[in-house]
Amino acid sequence: MQRRDDDPALVPLFDAVAEAPDDDGPRHVLADALLERGDPRGEFISLQLLRAQGTSTPKQQAREKRLEEDHWRRWFSEVPGVGVAPTALTPVNDFHRGFLRSCVLAPCGAGVDSPAWRMVERIDVSTVGLGEGRELAAPALTRLAVLTGLDAACLQVVLSGPEKPALRELGFAGPWLQGDRGRKDQRQVLALTRFPGLRVLRLAPGARPFRHRADGLAWLFESPLPRQLERLVLWTELPFDVAGTQALLQKYRLDRLELELANAGVTLTLQGDELTVRFENESWLGLRAQSMRNLAPHFAPFPYRRFRVLVGEQRATKEQLATLGDVFVAHAS
Repeated sequence: MQRRDDDPALVPLFDAVAEAPDDDGPRHVLADALLERGDPRGEFISLQLLRAQGTSTPKQQAREKRLEEDHWRRWFSEVPGVGVAPTALTPVNDFHRGFLRSCVLAPCGAGVDSPAWRMVERIDVSTVGLGEGRELAAPALTRLAVLTGLDAACLQVVLSGPEKPALRELGFAGPWLQGDRGRKDQRQVLALTRFPGLRVLRLAPGARPFRHRADGLAWLFESPLPRQLERLVLWTELPFDVAGTQALLQKYRLDRLELELANAGVTLTLQGDELTVRFENESWLGLRAQSMRNLAPHFAPFPYRRFRVLVGEQRATKEQLATLGDVFVAHAS
């Protein structure tokens, strides 16, 4: 995990951290060795360990932030492809206990064997990468829990690579997932049963969202994959066949699955016989009002025991429901 310009004597100390990622002891030893050499990374590791223990002061937290702002480029460069995306210093790129925990990855095909991957728990794949994402097959990615932004090529790398026992959430922005043209990508998605710990799956077809007819989802719902999921998020085009989707969930006995039909500014969440429509804010409610009125025929028959409409985190008012049409006024609780 060290850079080539680091002291070779530090190599076994970095290796000790990688071999025991849950143990703070090797990190303290490494931090002390770096401090003796005047390397700011030593102070940064020490400060992050204090924060992880909940004992750091506001002054120490400010110092930690300043060190990261001054040196993040050097520390990100431990792994090629990390930190080169335009969003390189955003919340998805962060250190924890002194080492990279989550990052944007712009695939470049290098750094596959870096032990630094052993610390990484989240990767968001950037579209600016030119490689096929070989880094996603890194053997050291044993702690990876969240992986998003995958295209078909990157997903194939993940499926053909080593097991990722900690993987719980995955986002796939595939080129096509409907009709004959999408059969190959559908097979890739269904192969995700290879990761038994997967609980959250987000599917956003790149060519166009899932369109209109619920039976276009049968290939997914009839498979074993949804039965291991707790939450499935589908990027859909409005209006969508909501009642038909509900019927599919019932047909395949997916009562425990939380299904989210998402579009910009609005999500429809189905679970059992409950439906929640949530607008991001009042502006989005206004922008999506006509789409919601167009959606009314796709609620028929109306099978929901509970129907909620939220604007942000607040229940929609009668006036807001009126802008959405009679179905919302009649059924929203």
